[in-house]
Formats: sequence, structure tokens, C-alpha cells
Amino acid sequence: MINATLIAIALLFPGNASYALPNSSLIGFATVTSYADSPLSCALSLSTYGCSARPSESLFKLYAKGDSRTFVFNLTLGSGSCRLIAKATCGGATATAERVITPRVARAEVELIAPSTLTCHFDPKYQPYTFVVASYMPAFVKFLTGRDVGHPDLLGVVCVRANGTYTALLVMTDPSGRRIPIAAQSLYFNPETEFGTIIVPVRGAAVFPIFVPGEAEKFAGGVYNLTVFLYPPGSPRPVYNKTYTIKVISVRGESLLLAIFSVFVALPFFAYAVGRYVRENGLKEILLPMLFAPLSFVVVTVPGALMRGLGSFLGPFDWVTHGFFYGTLQYFLYTVLISLRPKLGALSLAFLGSLLLSMLYFGFGIMLFLWTATSSLFFETFLYAAGVTRGESQRPWALAVSLTSASAVDRYIDFILYASFYRLYYADWYLATYIAGMAAYSLAGILMGLRLCKYVRAVYYE
Repeated sequence: MINATLIAIALLFPGNASYALPNSSLIGFATVTSYADSPLSCALSLSTYGCSARPSESLFKLYAKGDSRTFVFNLTLGSGSCRLIAKATCGGATATAERVITPRVARAEVELIAPSTLTCHFDPKYQPYTFVVASYMPAFVKFLTGRDVGHPDLLGVVCVRANGTYTALLVMTDPSGRRIPIAAQSLYFNPETEFGTIIVPVRGAAVFPIFVPGEAEKFAGGVYNLTVFLYPPGSPRPVYNKTYTIKVISVRGESLLLAIFSVFVALPFFAYAVGRYVRENGLKEILLPMLFAPLSFVVVTVPGALMRGLGSFLGPFDWVTHGFFYGTLQYFLYTVLISLRPKLGALSLAFLGSLLLSMLYFGFGIMLFLWTATSSLFFETFLYAAGVTRGESQRPWALAVSLTSASAVDRYIDFILYASFYRLYYADWYLATYIAGMAAYSLAGILMGLRLCKYVRAVYYE
């Protein structure tokens, strides 16, 4: 800045003009300040070398001392250095300011995180670059659960991470190159949303959702390409682009089948198993499974939930911390209960008691009934098929194999339900390690229960 007797002029470029790109545009500000006590008639001119400025001239007045005017101009750079000279003339006084800008090629880098958390992190237990479209929810399930899809056009949440300040353009295409219209806003919440491409500002990182027109449940599953273009501020040309392969999974059919299975098969079986056990047994035999419910809630559910939260620092291996409770202790109690009352429905009655306690403390939800009903169906089926609850097999290995097998199948079905109802698609390696790890915990509890059950049985029948 060069001061004259009556006026001063300054040039300002927001951001860091030293890293401007070749053939890009910058927004500049020229400020002229008066130090005279009387009004001044002024003229501003911009001279450029190796670039161009628009507008390049302006006429104005400064009315008192301290009065100033700021003018906005657009500076278009070329491939070489740009020299800009701003000259202000007011009442015979002249002030000039000069700036030299040398364009540089930026080394941009971009990373697409999908699916992403709200803090721009990827949870490794989920399958990378995989989206599960909204499940088809039958009307009768909506009526029973009271659950409706809050964002029926949501495809997923992603994060674009870059090494600077850019504008990101996202374009989605199918394998044939046909563009798939997308948007960062939902049509259900903003009817004026225009679908096409997504443009978002990125300052280090940006987290945003991807919506598709209509309902995502009608979106065809398959493989798609998602290309990210990075544009520096003021540049009409991208400095970087990268294409990612996105896998979209549709669980419309699986969701419908699971909903029908849960409501019309598992739930009636659960009610039948509990009802049959209550009808065929006396009060003492009925109270036994119900007493296991609060015991399980106290020694398994409460500390297990606490350890699940504390084990979050282990990431996808958080099951190592709570596996002792939900695996070892839980199946230790199951083994003791079945050894005392090897009858169809005894375990289901214990499930019902635990369900009622969970709803009392954590709130009511029909989905808990569906989850418990599917568990009841698998456990009772495996135990009955092995002859344990039919009174035909008292061999410890039959109880151990049936419980371990039922636990593995039940946990795998839980993951399918997560994908169908909550759109959580887990990585294959995580499914394998979780199911195998929890099966090992469960088997340890079963073996402990088998060693103790003969002593408990002797005390129970005395």
C-alpha cells in the first residue's frame, strides 16, 4: 500500500492468492480511503500485464476524512505471472498499489469415504463403498411396528476429504456411462430439489447424504461409478478427479420374506412354545425360567451393555470385551436352565421374561418381539431336533452342539435383519470373525454349564 497526501489505496484477495491456479479466476478488492477534510472526486483504474481485470475503471466521490470505497473486481489469470497495478486519482492526488501473482499447479488429493459417519470416519466393520437401499416395508409390518422409512430416497452418507479448499462435483453413472441423477437434499423435505449432480464446498472434509429421485427401495441394485471432481476457488477447470466403484444392494425381497417369516412363522411359534410350556407344567416349573430372566438381566444385559460402550475403542473387535457377558455367561445360564428343565418352551419362557425386563428399562418396541421370536424359533428347533427337549437325549454333546449351532445361525440372521431393517451391511470378514468369536465364547459358557449342571440339578430336585 502506498499513501499519498490526501488518499490511500489497498489491494486484497481473500484466501491465499499465492496458490492460484493457471487459467483460473480470483475475486479482488480495491479500497480507496480519503484523508482530506473536503469532498473529493475520484477515479480508479486497474492496469494488468499477463492477465485481465473486469471492471477496470470506476468513478466515485469521497465526502469526508476517513470515508472509503471498496470495489470488487474479477481477475482472470493466464499461464504466467500476473502484474496488477491499481491507481486512484482524487483532487490532484494519486495513490497506487501493485500486486504480482504467479499461478502454481496444485497437487490436489481426494479421498471418498463411503459409507461415512457424521465425523467423516469409516467404520471398518462395514463393507466399504457399499450402500443398502431402503427396504420395502410391508403395510402390516408398518402397522405392527409403527415404523416408517424416514428418508425413503436416501442412498447413503459419504465424506469427501481433500488437502485444501475446493468445490467438489460428484457424478454418478451406471456401467454403460448413463448418468444417474443424485442430490444432496431430499425431495420429501425440499420439493424444489433438482437432481443431477452434487456440488459441495470442501474445506478439508465435507460430509453429506446422497439422495436419489423417488424411493430408494425402487433403485436397482448393482455396480455404479461415482466420480469426484475437485475445482479450486474461481477455477472453471478441475485439477483432480477420481472414480470410485460403488456397490448398491437391494434387500427388497429379503426384507419382505423376513417380515413375513418373523410375523407369520416366528411370532406364532414363540407364542405356541410359551403357551404349551405353561399349560403342561406346574407353578414351580413355570417360575424357574422366569427367575432366570432377572438373573440374566443383572449378570448379562446390564454389564454387557456397559462393556459394549467401553469396548468401542477396539473398533470392529469390540465383541472381545462384551463377548464374555453375551456369550459365556449368557450360554452358561441357558445350559443350566435346559439341564434343569429339558422341555420345549422353557427357554422361550426365559426369553419372554428377559424381553419384558428389557422393555421395562429400555422402552417398548414390537421389533424386540420379532427379534426374540426368531431367536426362540431357532433355539427351540435345534434343541428339539437334537432330542434334548424331547427327553430322548441326555448326552452333553447333543446340548453343546445344538446350542452352539443355534447361536451361530441366530447371530447370522440378526445381521440379515440389520441389513433389511436398518441398512447396515457388514463386511464379510467381520461377520466371520464376530460369529466365530462369539461361538467360542458361547461354547466356553456351555462347557462351564455342563460341568455345573449336575450339582445344580441335585440341589433343585432336593
